[in-house]
Amino acid sequence: MCGIAGKIYTYTNQFQANEVQCMLSVINHRGPNDVGTYYDDRIALGQKRLSIVDLSSDGRQPMCYGGRYQIVYNGEVYNYLELRDELAQMGYTFATKTDTEVLLAAYAHWGEACLDHLNGMWAFIIYDEQEKTVFCARDRFGVKPLYYYQTDSGIAFASEIKEFTLLDDWEAVGNIPRIVDFIMNNGMHDFSNETLFKGVFQIRPGESMLVDLNSNSQEINTWYHLKDKQKKCTLSFEEASKQFHDLFEDAVRLRLRSDVKVGSCLSGGLDSSSIVCVMNQLLKRNSPDVKQEVVFASNHVGKYDESAYMEAVVKKTGVVKHTVEPSFREIVEKLDEIVWHQDEPFGSTSIIAQWDVYEKAHEAGLTVMLDGQGADEYLAGYTSFQRVYFRELLTSFELKKLRRSLKQYKQLYHNYYYSPYRDLVETLIGRLIPERWIQRAKESLKHMTGKATRADYFKNYYLISDNVYSQVRKTAISLRDETISEMIHTSLPKLVHHQDRNAMAHSVESRAPFLDYRLVEFVFNLPSDYKIHLCVTKYVQRRGLSSILPSLITERMDKLGFATPEEVWIKENSAQYRDLLEKACDCLSILISKERILMDFDAQIQRDSSIDSIFWCIICTAAWVRRFNVKLAV
Repeated sequence: MCGIAGKIYTYTNQFQANEVQCMLSVINHRGPNDVGTYYDDRIALGQKRLSIVDLSSDGRQPMCYGGRYQIVYNGEVYNYLELRDELAQMGYTFATKTDTEVLLAAYAHWGEACLDHLNGMWAFIIYDEQEKTVFCARDRFGVKPLYYYQTDSGIAFASEIKEFTLLDDWEAVGNIPRIVDFIMNNGMHDFSNETLFKGVFQIRPGESMLVDLNSNSQEINTWYHLKDKQKKCTLSFEEASKQFHDLFEDAVRLRLRSDVKVGSCLSGGLDSSSIVCVMNQLLKRNSPDVKQEVVFASNHVGKYDESAYMEAVVKKTGVVKHTVEPSFREIVEKLDEIVWHQDEPFGSTSIIAQWDVYEKAHEAGLTVMLDGQGADEYLAGYTSFQRVYFRELLTSFELKKLRRSLKQYKQLYHNYYYSPYRDLVETLIGRLIPERWIQRAKESLKHMTGKATRADYFKNYYLISDNVYSQVRKTAISLRDETISEMIHTSLPKLVHHQDRNAMAHSVESRAPFLDYRLVEFVFNLPSDYKIHLCVTKYVQRRGLSSILPSLITERMDKLGFATPEEVWIKENSAQYRDLLEKACDCLSILISKERILMDFDAQIQRDSSIDSIFWCIICTAAWVRRFNVKLAV
């Protein structure tokens, strides 16, 4: 786990060795243990190292293999021991115990196809000194970041956007359409190759880039896409549950490979509890004297209090817990620091809770942490999957099953009872009328009734929005379609972004067992009824791990994650929050209507109704604009 930097210069006389060194200086948090650089006549590579596997100087990067290939690499290849044995049988030799050297040998043997053999998370740059080509790649689900920025002198690469701020020709300019998308859509970002900085792009999950220095050409390709992995499942539910257990256990086993201390996050939810309990079994089986440690974000505010669930896991496993207690005060005190580390604004104060968890992990000496990201996106853990499941039953004419599911939904989620029916009616209408017409009708109806829409918060919304997000986020009518959307465009990209930045800000490597591609592809191809059974979500997971989880966890139906009592905080500190909002509106005055926003905020506070998340998105966007000195121009 590290931070990397690179610069490819268009011409030899433009080369500046100090640029990459400067870029590395701003990401010391990603690699406090070592630093290395490599230079050729038109390329510079650098890396800051966080030592995880083979702590000796043998792991220093840039690393060379075969006298030809140079690499800077951020991430872990968890199956490197198996790959090492396979490559050794084919004649390859190894001088270190690192996964980096195995990755280089794999590239030397398979070329770009080596990616199909890797199980892990990565963002790397490999320079072929002989062919004068640069190959960059990102892992299947984008756990590790890789950005690029075209400058007058060439193209720069980085693990974090802030590295570009050290380049001579850097200018922080806001990408207005993406900023609008972020504010309009509950903090949505990373759904395309664009960022909120104009001119800064990312290699997306499952993508690679090949740069040819001979011709100064570059090409981006998609080497992995979940939609291409569809196949028919013939397993019974019992067989699928058993296979889920085995695959998940192996995913955790691989992610325990480390030469430093490993802990895990615990929220009291199904996913983090699953990791802790499986990890506990593996540790007791292989190293019974090892002390297992977890970090938990605690609060004692009504429905947000998960301590009972967390304690059930602690009691069953005997783990040592470290607790943090996020507060409203941190919103004011830590916002600028967290925005700086995140590189872009974030859509929820839950990111502050996650920040505290990794800060505590660092204090406890836990250099590697296992986290539960990814499970909800393909195991149908979100409410959106329930709606899609109903649509799937309706459009496939499984009406008897639909009726039973709606009845069960009422019993389990009575507060949301009417929403499925509205959605089903809209689905029927949508089969006859184009969706864009329906959306226009909804907007017109809101204007006729005088009810504000989010578009009303913006000045000239229809001139500054290009609707890219609405084109990406289309209504799904199958769980598979929804899974692809959540994994590739909507939920997961921003969640792994937050996780990576929060962990690395504290020099902690975060690993996600649920994002083992074998497990994702297996669940992706299971029948929908194996994932949602009579409105019980993640059914195959609950059954597959029922023997090791407390019943309080497997029977739990609500979902929070690393949630904070944000709405309670706002109402208890409404004057201070309003002041933050007013200053944010002034900062973003070129885009948004301060009067309309404050009027609606005041109305929601006075009615004691739910607080629209758009207000936080405005506050956080303004903090980002100030912290990075972003220029906004419409």
